[in-house]
Amino acid sequence: MFTIMVVEDDRTLFEEIKDWLFQWSYKVIGLTDFSNVLQKFIDGKPDLIFKGVFPDIYPAAYV
Repeated sequence: MFTIMVVEDDRTLFEEIKDWLFQWSYKVIGLTDFSNVLQKFIDGKPDLIFKGVFPDIYPAAYV
């Protein structure tokens, strides 16, 4: 099973994406709190990151 980290600040949109990915048997890690991104990435060990936002607290090049 592949793990996908979904980075989305809109909770409703995140839930839609998560439900769609579950239908395809992916494990989904949600990232809606951008205060500890690196640690969540390390802990979750995602195979892919689906990034739908550029959080205001990080420059686009950093994300």
